[in-house]
Amino acid sequence: MSPEQASGNQLDGRSDLYSLSLVVWFALAGELAISGENTQKVLVKQLTEAVPPIGVRRTDVPAALAAVIDRCARTQPLSVAGAGKLSSCSRRPSPFASTSSRIS
Repeated sequence: MSPEQASGNQLDGRSDLYSLSLVVWFALAGELAISGENTQKVLVKQLTEAVPPIGVRRTDVPAALAAVIDRCARTQPLSVAGAGKLSSCSRRPSPFASTSSRIS
């Protein structure tokens, strides 16, 4: 759940980017970015603590990918303009894809 949703604020696509970043963080790190004894404690942490940079847990994640994950996982929501800039990252070839499987 995004901080905006946890605090009852209006939601938009930036909330989805935050949630997606935590899913990607989990997929790469194999552990939750934010954990707690119960749901309420996790929600409080999401509102008051920063998500640790993915590079702390996975030093092999490419810097550009880590920057996108870290930016989307900020507690303060991205501006609409900032969220739009992230779309340019999706057009870049994946550093994990082999050159034979890249689509131009």
